[in-house]
Amino acid sequence: MVLDIPGGLFEQRDVRETPASTATATSIGLTDGKYVVIDYHADMSDERKITAGEGINFTDAGANSTLTISGEDATSANKGIAKFSADFTVTAGDVALANKTSYWGTTAASASPENNSIAYTRTEDGSLRADTASSDFYIPVMLPHGAVVTAVIVYGDHGPSNWVWDLVRTTMSSGDPNQSTMASGNDNAADTSITNATIDNSTYAYVVRCKDLDGANDWIGSVKITYTTDYI
Repeated sequence: MVLDIPGGLFEQRDVRETPASTATATSIGLTDGKYVVIDYHADMSDERKITAGEGINFTDAGANSTLTISGEDATSANKGIAKFSADFTVTAGDVALANKTSYWGTTAASASPENNSIAYTRTEDGSLRADTASSDFYIPVMLPHGAVVTAVIVYGDHGPSNWVWDLVRTTMSSGDPNQSTMASGNDNAADTSITNATIDNSTYAYVVRCKDLDGANDWIGSVKITYTTDYI
Protein backbone atom coordinates (compact mmCIF):
# COMPACT_ATOMS: atom_id res chain seq x y z
CA MET A 1 0.00 0.00 0.00
CA VAL A 2 1.28 3.44 -0.99
CA LEU A 3 -0.25 6.69 0.22
CA ASP A 4 0.85 9.76 -1.75
CA ILE A 5 -0.20 13.25 -0.64
CA PRO A 6 -0.15 15.95 -3.31
CA GLY A 7 2.50 18.55 -2.75
CA GLY A 8 5.14 16.03 -1.59
CA LEU A 9 4.64 16.64 2.10
CA PHE A 10 5.45 13.07 3.05
CA GLU A 11 5.29 9.57 1.81
CA GLN A 12 4.24 6.63 3.99
CA ARG A 13 4.99 3.10 3.01
CA ASP A 14 3.71 -0.02 4.76
CA VAL A 15 6.43 -2.66 4.98
CA ARG A 16 3.68 -5.24 4.64
CA GLU A 17 3.90 -4.61 0.97
CA THR A 18 6.94 -6.88 1.11
CA PRO A 19 5.91 -10.48 1.83
CA ALA A 20 7.38 -11.77 5.08
CA SER A 21 8.74 -14.79 3.31
CA THR A 22 10.95 -12.63 1.11
CA ALA A 23 11.67 -9.70 3.44
CA THR A 24 15.32 -8.90 4.12
CA ALA A 25 17.11 -6.36 6.26
CA THR A 26 17.73 -4.39 3.09
CA SER A 27 14.12 -4.47 1.92
CA ILE A 28 12.77 -3.10 5.17
CA GLY A 29 15.53 -0.56 5.75
CA LEU A 30 17.50 -2.13 8.64
CA THR A 31 20.92 -2.19 7.03
CA ASP A 32 22.30 1.00 8.61
CA GLY A 33 21.04 0.64 12.20
CA LYS A 34 23.61 0.14 14.92
CA TYR A 35 22.12 -3.08 16.29
CA VAL A 36 23.62 -5.49 18.82
CA VAL A 37 23.34 -9.02 17.46
CA ILE A 38 24.58 -12.47 18.43
CA ASP A 39 25.87 -13.17 14.92
CA TYR A 40 26.63 -11.22 11.74
CA HIS A 41 24.19 -11.12 8.83
CA ALA A 42 25.00 -10.46 5.19
CA ASP A 43 22.22 -7.87 4.84
CA MET A 44 23.43 -5.73 7.77
CA SER A 45 26.40 -3.42 7.52
CA ASP A 46 26.61 -1.59 10.87
CA GLU A 47 25.70 -4.16 13.50
CA ARG A 48 27.76 -5.04 16.62
CA LYS A 49 28.24 -8.66 17.55
CA ILE A 50 28.08 -9.37 21.29
CA THR A 51 30.79 -11.78 22.37
CA ALA A 52 31.72 -13.45 25.63
CA GLY A 53 34.91 -12.11 27.20
CA GLU A 54 37.15 -13.89 29.68
CA GLY A 55 35.16 -15.34 32.55
CA ILE A 56 31.83 -15.07 30.66
CA ASN A 57 29.78 -17.78 28.93
CA PHE A 58 26.90 -17.47 26.43
CA THR A 59 24.32 -20.21 26.03
CA ASP A 60 22.05 -19.74 23.01
CA ALA A 61 18.87 -21.84 23.24
CA GLY A 62 17.88 -21.00 19.67
CA ALA A 63 15.13 -19.02 17.96
CA ASN A 64 12.16 -17.93 20.08
CA SER A 65 14.02 -18.94 23.23
CA THR A 66 16.73 -17.39 25.40
CA LEU A 67 20.35 -16.29 25.28
CA THR A 68 21.77 -16.89 28.78
CA ILE A 69 24.81 -14.95 29.96
CA SER A 70 26.64 -16.61 32.89
CA GLY A 71 29.95 -16.31 34.67
CA GLU A 72 32.64 -18.98 34.43
CA ASP A 73 34.07 -20.47 37.60
CA ALA A 74 37.49 -19.06 38.31
CA THR A 75 40.56 -21.30 38.25
CA SER A 76 44.25 -20.67 38.77
CA ALA A 77 44.51 -20.11 35.01
CA ASN A 78 41.16 -18.44 34.26
CA LYS A 79 39.50 -15.29 35.53
CA GLY A 80 35.93 -15.84 36.61
CA ILE A 81 33.46 -15.87 39.47
CA ALA A 82 34.43 -17.31 42.83
CA LYS A 83 33.13 -17.74 46.35
CA PHE A 84 35.36 -17.39 49.39
CA SER A 85 35.93 -19.70 52.31
CA ALA A 86 35.89 -18.68 55.97
CA ASP A 87 39.58 -17.80 55.61
CA PHE A 88 38.48 -14.59 53.85
CA THR A 89 36.11 -11.71 54.50
CA VAL A 90 34.28 -9.85 51.72
CA THR A 91 32.95 -6.36 52.44
CA ALA A 92 31.45 -4.21 49.67
CA GLY A 93 33.50 -6.18 47.15
CA ASP A 94 36.79 -5.88 49.05
CA VAL A 95 38.37 -9.25 49.84
CA ALA A 96 40.70 -9.65 52.82
CA LEU A 97 42.20 -12.48 54.82
CA ALA A 98 40.10 -13.20 57.89
CA ASN A 99 41.53 -13.15 61.37
CA LYS A 100 42.49 -16.70 62.26
CA THR A 101 43.07 -18.47 65.57
CA SER A 102 46.32 -20.44 65.58
CA TYR A 103 48.48 -22.30 68.06
CA TRP A 104 52.18 -22.52 68.79
CA GLY A 105 53.67 -25.20 70.97
CA THR A 106 56.96 -26.65 72.10
CA THR A 107 58.22 -29.13 74.66
CA ALA A 108 60.68 -28.53 77.47
CA ALA A 109 63.33 -30.13 75.25
CA SER A 110 64.11 -26.58 74.08
CA ALA A 111 64.48 -25.27 77.67
CA SER A 112 67.80 -24.03 79.05
CA PRO A 113 68.72 -23.63 82.74
CA GLU A 114 69.43 -20.20 84.16
CA ASN A 115 73.06 -21.15 84.84
CA ASN A 116 75.43 -24.09 84.60
CA SER A 117 75.16 -24.98 88.28
CA ILE A 118 71.56 -26.17 87.90
CA ALA A 119 71.14 -29.93 87.59
CA TYR A 120 68.23 -31.33 85.59
CA THR A 121 67.10 -34.44 83.73
CA ARG A 122 65.53 -34.60 80.29
CA THR A 123 63.20 -37.43 79.29
CA GLU A 124 62.48 -39.04 75.94
CA ASP A 125 59.07 -37.35 75.69
CA GLY A 126 60.65 -33.89 75.91
CA SER A 127 59.83 -33.20 79.56
CA LEU A 128 62.38 -31.72 81.94
CA ARG A 129 62.82 -32.51 85.66
CA ALA A 130 64.56 -30.09 87.98
CA ASP A 131 67.19 -31.76 90.18
CA THR A 132 68.33 -28.57 91.90
CA ALA A 133 66.14 -26.56 94.27
CA SER A 134 64.92 -23.09 93.27
CA SER A 135 65.78 -23.60 89.59
CA ASP A 136 64.77 -21.34 86.70
CA PHE A 137 64.51 -22.47 83.07
CA TYR A 138 63.96 -20.52 79.85
CA ILE A 139 62.06 -21.68 76.76
CA PRO A 140 62.44 -19.53 73.60
CA VAL A 141 59.20 -18.48 71.87
CA MET A 142 58.99 -18.09 68.08
CA LEU A 143 55.71 -16.47 67.01
CA PRO A 144 55.02 -14.68 63.69
CA HIS A 145 55.37 -10.92 63.60
CA GLY A 146 52.00 -9.27 64.19
CA ALA A 147 50.46 -12.25 65.99
CA VAL A 148 48.13 -11.28 68.84
CA VAL A 149 48.57 -13.56 71.86
CA THR A 150 45.26 -14.52 73.52
CA ALA A 151 46.24 -17.31 75.93
CA VAL A 152 49.34 -19.01 77.35
CA ILE A 153 49.59 -22.26 79.31
CA VAL A 154 52.58 -24.25 80.54
CA TYR A 155 51.95 -27.92 81.26
CA GLY A 156 53.90 -29.72 83.93
CA ASP A 157 53.84 -31.12 87.45
CA HIS A 158 54.80 -29.76 90.84
CA GLY A 159 55.51 -30.81 94.36
CA PRO A 160 55.08 -28.59 97.42
CA SER A 161 56.82 -25.68 95.69
CA ASN A 162 54.00 -24.96 93.19
CA TRP A 163 56.37 -23.35 90.67
CA VAL A 164 55.28 -20.49 88.38
CA TRP A 165 55.91 -19.39 84.81
CA ASP A 166 55.71 -16.13 82.87
CA LEU A 167 55.88 -15.03 79.23
CA VAL A 168 58.48 -12.28 78.95
CA ARG A 169 59.45 -9.93 76.16
CA THR A 170 62.92 -8.38 76.10
CA THR A 171 63.99 -5.31 74.15
CA MET A 172 66.62 -6.15 71.56
CA SER A 173 69.09 -3.34 72.16
CA SER A 174 72.68 -2.78 73.27
CA GLY A 175 71.54 -0.96 76.42
CA ASP A 176 69.10 -1.94 79.15
CA PRO A 177 67.29 -5.10 77.98
CA ASN A 178 64.04 -3.79 79.53
CA GLN A 179 62.19 -7.01 80.25
CA SER A 180 58.42 -6.94 80.76
CA THR A 181 55.96 -9.69 81.67
CA MET A 182 53.11 -10.38 79.25
CA ALA A 183 51.42 -13.31 81.03
CA SER A 184 52.01 -15.53 84.06
CA GLY A 185 50.56 -18.43 86.02
CA ASN A 186 51.09 -21.77 87.71
CA ASP A 187 51.67 -25.01 85.83
CA ASN A 188 48.57 -26.28 83.97
CA ALA A 189 46.76 -22.94 84.46
CA ALA A 190 46.18 -20.74 81.40
CA ASP A 191 46.47 -16.96 81.48
CA THR A 192 44.24 -15.05 79.04
CA SER A 193 44.95 -11.55 80.37
CA ILE A 194 47.83 -10.66 78.07
CA THR A 195 49.78 -7.41 78.35
CA ASN A 196 51.35 -6.02 75.13
CA ALA A 197 49.74 -8.92 73.28
CA THR A 198 50.90 -8.05 69.73
CA ILE A 199 54.18 -9.72 68.78
CA ASP A 200 56.79 -7.25 67.51
CA ASN A 201 59.80 -9.20 66.27
CA SER A 202 61.47 -6.03 65.05
CA THR A 203 61.96 -4.76 68.60
CA TYR A 204 61.56 -7.63 71.04
CA ALA A 205 62.58 -11.23 71.72
CA TYR A 206 60.25 -13.55 73.62
CA VAL A 207 60.77 -16.32 76.16
CA VAL A 208 58.77 -18.39 78.66
CA ARG A 209 60.50 -18.40 82.03
CA CYS A 210 59.71 -21.25 84.45
CA LYS A 211 60.71 -20.17 87.97
CA ASP A 212 61.41 -21.79 91.31
CA LEU A 213 61.27 -25.46 90.34
CA ASP A 214 62.26 -27.19 93.54
CA GLY A 215 63.54 -30.70 93.01
CA ALA A 216 62.55 -34.12 91.71
CA ASN A 217 58.78 -33.59 91.92
CA ASP A 218 58.83 -30.51 89.67
CA TRP A 219 58.55 -31.10 85.92
CA ILE A 220 58.12 -28.93 82.84
CA GLY A 221 56.20 -30.66 80.07
CA SER A 222 55.28 -28.27 77.26
CA VAL A 223 54.09 -24.80 76.34
CA LYS A 224 51.02 -23.87 74.27
CA ILE A 225 50.33 -20.32 73.09
CA THR A 226 47.05 -19.37 71.42
CA TYR A 227 47.16 -16.39 69.08
CA THR A 228 45.29 -14.71 66.27
CA THR A 229 46.79 -13.26 63.12
CA ASP A 230 45.15 -9.88 62.54
CA TYR A 231 45.22 -9.23 58.77
CA ILE A 232 42.78 -6.32 58.78
